Amino acid sequence: MKKISAILALGLSFLIITSNINLQSTEETQPIHGKNWKDYPLSLVDKTNNKLNVRVKILTPPLMQKPKHVPTEFTAFATGKVEGVELTLIDENDNGEYDEIGTDLIVFGKSPYGVPLSKIININKKLYECKVASNGDRISLIPYDGKYGVLDFISNFKCQSKLDYAILNLDDIYIDVANDKNILLPCGIYKFWLGYMQEGTSHVTIKQNGMQPIEITDELNSDGQRKVTAIKWGASFRLDFQFEANNEKVKVIYGSLKVYGSTNEEYFNIFPSLSPQIEVKDSNNLPVVPKGSFPGC
Repeated sequence: MKKISAILALGLSFLIITSNINLQSTEETQPIHGKNWKDYPLSLVDKTNNKLNVRVKILTPPLMQKPKHVPTEFTAFATGKVEGVELTLIDENDNGEYDEIGTDLIVFGKSPYGVPLSKIININKKLYECKVASNGDRISLIPYDGKYGVLDFISNFKCQSKLDYAILNLDDIYIDVANDKNILLPCGIYKFWLGYMQEGTSHVTIKQNGMQPIEITDELNSDGQRKVTAIKWGASFRLDFQFEANNEKVKVIYGSLKVYGSTNEEYFNIFPSLSPQIEVKDSNNLPVVPKGSFPGC
């Protein structure tokens, strides 16, 4: 309880352990739909190898409602060097296809986290349009030439623990914005798709709930520099729960406890469970029933 209080005071997204594979890849340039896309060959590992080189705990909004997060192990993945960075593509649903945006996963470098496959990706602080071969044997990139803006999602996040993972989503775009104070994003209105924090064995997941969408524009400051959109969120935190009052008894509904941040984002799947103490007082600040505690929620 003390650990999770530190995480909340607050302080698994995708936990991915990839094998250390150093591959030499060659690049090829070819026109696709009138554009010169650069191809990067990938090496495939599938079930025929009988190797468990990638282990994944997948935490997505639908799966977060289930007691277990499955699948947890994959043998089907593709890996190689892209713009000097090792990328790993994971066939999340194990159907033999690697190009399913929002479903399959992409791991950048030695990051312990996976990001849903996206139409636009950010490599070395540059935006690229991305195409993945269905069979996973290559990935093709071309520099993004649309309008873009700059977002700072972490400097004004008030919490005692570090934000490990935060995915913003706009249509077919999924970008982790938790590790760069000035991250580039294509212009548009994004929703907060999923966030995650972990400290030791304590962890908590974050979802949008009532948090307002985030608009990214290409507006410039008076000095001609691109304006940075900065989001203030996190503390202070508030608890909400349901209860029933009957004469001198107050019954708190089990499982009704909700934790919200300053922009109404919701913190859930909290481990270890919170067990706050409940005290009911009258208008004179005097207790009217004995103190009680949640049994854990």
